[in-house]
Amino acid sequence: MSLPDLRTENDTVAGMWNSWITNLVANYSIDGLRIDSCVEVDQEFFPGFESAAGVYAVCEAFNGDPTFVCPYQNYVSGMLNYPAYYWVTQAFESTSGSISNLYNGINTMKSDCADTTLLGSFLENHDNPRFPSYTSDYSLDKNAVGYVMLADGIPIIYEGQEQHFSGGSVPENREVIWTTDYSTTDPMFSHITTLNSLRNWAIKVDSGYTTYKLYPIYQDSSTIATRKGTDGTQMIGVFSNLGSGGSTYTLTLSGTGYTSGQVVMEIFTCTEVTTDSSGNIAVPMASGLPRVFYPVSALSGSGICGQGTGASTTTSTSSCATATSVAVTFNELVTTTYGETIKISGSTSQLGSWDTDNAIALSAADYTANDPLWFVTILLPAGQSMQYKFINVATDGTVTWQDGDNLEYTVPTGCSTTATVNNTWV
Repeated sequence: MSLPDLRTENDTVAGMWNSWITNLVANYSIDGLRIDSCVEVDQEFFPGFESAAGVYAVCEAFNGDPTFVCPYQNYVSGMLNYPAYYWVTQAFESTSGSISNLYNGINTMKSDCADTTLLGSFLENHDNPRFPSYTSDYSLDKNAVGYVMLADGIPIIYEGQEQHFSGGSVPENREVIWTTDYSTTDPMFSHITTLNSLRNWAIKVDSGYTTYKLYPIYQDSSTIATRKGTDGTQMIGVFSNLGSGGSTYTLTLSGTGYTSGQVVMEIFTCTEVTTDSSGNIAVPMASGLPRVFYPVSALSGSGICGQGTGASTTTSTSSCATATSVAVTFNELVTTTYGETIKISGSTSQLGSWDTDNAIALSAADYTANDPLWFVTILLPAGQSMQYKFINVATDGTVTWQDGDNLEYTVPTGCSTTATVNNTWV
């Protein structure tokens, strides 16, 4: 059945629509509108319609060209940021994605659009394949979602993202949610919760956060770093497309706007980091995971990373400070055939809580016939004890567990921020 083509250019028709939306918003206390298929409607219709609604409206123009999308802001406050959707997807859907297109795109949108802080920022919706249909790598998904939620505009989460749904094109991308029993155990659920809590807190303590336009402060072939927020409460995001097989290294990040010796919190690991004399951050990168920093002084009372809840944290930087987290490299020698993947599954949330769907994939980048090494580096809380095993996932999804009892490990405590565990699957 085709959609009716209503003549919105007609004053009588437009008046009926305006009267209807006024009453609808009032009756149901609606605080915002999403308008579908804007390109099919006369642009002159939107100003009167949004005015009659009396609330913010975001319009959809399914197009990745900023010069096509941005002019619509002359008629309606917000637009779905489809150009950024394509750049973000291309940047993080694989370990060879284009970071430079995303980096340059940020400035393009700020130049072409009237106000990027009114755009709808999204990674998934009902019209496009879900992001995990391109890659099952949780690290890549966490980076893509993290960037979208902390970018300019209003973040939009499509139901099922928090469950890591992986449906492809329509209708596979419209999975029912109730079959999950609304689970809160998927790593993406806690990831989105953490991001949302931080964003809400930043808005509360910084009246200029939502109108401050994000800008990139660093890029390389696999990494982009951004800043958003007023001086003193600015948020620094570091996003990588190295994937879960990414190595452990330290990225020295300048351009943060932080002061000398300022203590900032990395919110995913709840690790405090002290800036150097130039305000630079020594960013501990591992397993291709994103890093987001916020001043500790501005977190008081937030409940984030124990700030204001009575919990304590330990500073991780000094000549020999006690590490609160350790980048643990798990090496596994095991012979595999083409198409098989080795993963680690264990008793902690970082290892997927024994759920094989959430197990962490190891990398075979250094694998040879004489040295069949699979490895992965995972950031773990210092002192944490766990049980774990390796699994072999075949091309058809069949899971084979390593024989024998569960392996046990306790993350070391002390000054070291790295550790290595060697195993062999005979």
